[in-house]
Amino acid sequence: MTFELNEILRLSSHDILNVGTGRYSLKEVANILYDEGLRTKNDLKRRAGHIHKIIQDPFYYGVMKRDGKFYPGNHEPLVSKEAYEQANAVLSGKLRPQSKGKFFHLRGFLKCANCGCMLTATSKKGHDYYYCTNGKGICGEHKKYMRAEYLDTLVAESFKKLQTDEELLDMAYEAAKEQSGLDEHYLELSREKLINELDLTRQKQSKLLDSYLAELVAEDVYRAKIEVLNREKVSIENEIKKLNDKWREGEGTLEPIKNVFLKGNTTLKNYLAGTDEEKRIIASELLWNLAIGGQKVQDLQFKSVYALIAKDPKARTFDEMLPLLDAFRTINWMDLRIEMEKMGFV
Repeated sequence: MTFELNEILRLSSHDILNVGTGRYSLKEVANILYDEGLRTKNDLKRRAGHIHKIIQDPFYYGVMKRDGKFYPGNHEPLVSKEAYEQANAVLSGKLRPQSKGKFFHLRGFLKCANCGCMLTATSKKGHDYYYCTNGKGICGEHKKYMRAEYLDTLVAESFKKLQTDEELLDMAYEAAKEQSGLDEHYLELSREKLINELDLTRQKQSKLLDSYLAELVAEDVYRAKIEVLNREKVSIENEIKKLNDKWREGEGTLEPIKNVFLKGNTTLKNYLAGTDEEKRIIASELLWNLAIGGQKVQDLQFKSVYALIAKDPKARTFDEMLPLLDAFRTINWMDLRIEMEKMGFV
């Protein structure tokens, strides 16, 4: 075994095999390994597929595989054969994971600002507490326990960065529509006209082909006319595509973008009023992670479109709001639309 694999097994064998109990998914194991310093040569997170291969290695329970045959190893087994088989049965779909037990709604979102490890959670006397895992063995923060209710206030406080003046937002939205030169009625009429022209061109192509097959038109005449009609058809199709693209890049993204801002305004209230399950859904939609140090938020990372909103100050004037709306539309439109579809805005 390589040093790299030995380190993975030494540091995370218990985490990887907890896939079998349902405690961690492969993605969550990848996050844990990354936090513990087990990364690729380019300092990137290991892929779930790579971890999957490690879990399938019989080395775990004391067996070596060579030339398709299995031999007892001289090393001490890291896990029992039963635990190894259960983890692989879960991954192969032959066995459903066992209950994950206690649900901690902020598990996976909180990191230690001091050492970079994930915060884990435990229950004591009817309350949930979070603390640093101290996976690197160098952190003093793991002795500081924080109640879930206290952390909920920190998470909710971070959502203030997403709040926007709705009156200014409406003004900026209307101005953006006007600046884009969009006239929905005009675009629809233009599109209908082009579609009619396209249908007419196709009819001409069909009639010309019928005449040629009936030997009513000479071959050289047919080829010359069909070439003209083909060019005309391609030209019309390109014009229709341009109109469709213009709508998508304008009205088609402005409305979902406006909804993103509006959701940012209600997130704080909805988070504090929600159940633990609802809080986790909100956090998973908006946050990558929060770094906690000294029981305060030291850093936070919002997902995709919300990162743009959070970068700007809360108090915005109309002149500041309009460029921010435009900024959304200058990034890759398809990527933006995919992200907004995931969040339910499109």
